[in-house]
Amino acid sequence: MKKIFLAAVVILILLPSFACGGDIPYYHQESSSAPVIDPVSDPVPAFVVGENGFYDTENDIEYVRIEGIQPKKIGKLYASVSVGTGDGVSEKRFFEIENEHPTYFLCDESGNVFKNTMMPMLSMPGEESFDQQYPGLEPPSE
Repeated sequence: MKKIFLAAVVILILLPSFACGGDIPYYHQESSSAPVIDPVSDPVPAFVVGENGFYDTENDIEYVRIEGIQPKKIGKLYASVSVGTGDGVSEKRFFEIENEHPTYFLCDESGNVFKNTMMPMLSMPGEESFDQQYPGLEPPSE
């Protein structure tokens, strides 16, 4: 009796699948009905510009503007960043300083110098060793 009841339950469970074409529905990884997942894009911009500096999110470096120093010679373009202002969007460009490493110092087109916040200043403008330690920088001309 138990065998007949069990067989009847199995037939009742499988009967609808055979009535619909004979296939038991299942999910297959290579099926065309598999959900398509878009690759995740990074919503963080490459640079975040503030009033007195900027943050390079790709290299995880924060730069702040330092007063009393200007570049001797502006080098190649490091980054061009779109900055939203009250008047719309403007382009802010940052340049390498010749004879200085770009992970230490950068400047903008106005000659403002920006320093990596993680790197210490080994000497300050006016000190004897300043010219030797920072050959690409000089105090502003008066």
